[in-house]
Amino acid sequence: MAIKAKTLVLILACSFAFVACGGSTPPPKKAKKKKVVKPKPKPKPLPKTHEVRLFRPVKVGFEYDIAVSGKRVTKMMSRGKVVKARSGTWEWSYSATVTVKAVSERGKPTMEEHEVSSFILTKNGKQTRIKDDPIVIATVKKGKKSFKINGKRAKREIADVLNAIVNLDKGSPPADELYGSSVQRKVGDTWPVNKAGVLAAFGKQFNSKTMPVKEENISGVVSLAGAEKRDGVDRLHLLVGVQIAKVAPPLGRMKPTAGEMTFSVDTWIAQDTGLADFGNETKKLKMHVEAKGFMLDYAQEQTAKYTYPKKDK
Repeated sequence: MAIKAKTLVLILACSFAFVACGGSTPPPKKAKKKKVVKPKPKPKPLPKTHEVRLFRPVKVGFEYDIAVSGKRVTKMMSRGKVVKARSGTWEWSYSATVTVKAVSERGKPTMEEHEVSSFILTKNGKQTRIKDDPIVIATVKKGKKSFKINGKRAKREIADVLNAIVNLDKGSPPADELYGSSVQRKVGDTWPVNKAGVLAAFGKQFNSKTMPVKEENISGVVSLAGAEKRDGVDRLHLLVGVQIAKVAPPLGRMKPTAGEMTFSVDTWIAQDTGLADFGNETKKLKMHVEAKGFMLDYAQEQTAKYTYPKKDK
């Protein structure tokens, strides 16, 4: 019995020493953590690009509605005095249903009939309403527009306003040759205007012998400012800015000594080039001209909205 007791004491002592020295059964090894493989980020899609085309050919019989508002401010001075007969402020609002009566070979109208629903002119604060819901016939011959109202030739001041409202083919380069792009563009892109096209478009209009339009004096940029669906149609938002230095219109015997012009377009146009949609747009034109004892400041702004209630015939 004594031996067994000693043996038991010895066993307990050894066991205690074994435990104290870490001699117990080692704990199980921790399982290795599985490596978490993170998926590679998907490459960002390339920005969507768009074809930028502004010209839309139409056929005889094509119909659309137009609503226009505009303003023109002219200040002419001679020898330090305002020439009242040539100065003043014109404002206009105009709405009509338009039918294309003739087109050029490239499909731009050369004759239109306007069933006018409203035509209001304001000159220097005095308002005049063109009554009787007139029919306006607009034509172009040899690069010049002419207008008849109810069969009679329009008065010069009214014709000047109609000239700004009605867009016919005068033989100038189409807008694509001035502001379009030969490559696909993404929103935010900019590109220079076609100087040769701008020269062809404005050179005849500003044909001053002493200060003719020169390509070297033309600058300008086009930008694709946006792309979104409007009125159920995918549209592009284009901004155009053109500057021409050393330019002046014909001034008779007067020889211009200085002149500059700026021209801008802010337009939304259908992206589908097969859709006859002229685009809703705002145009601005400013000009300053000087000659000996003479000064002219001219500014015009016009907003036009187009809708197409009827199908192309």
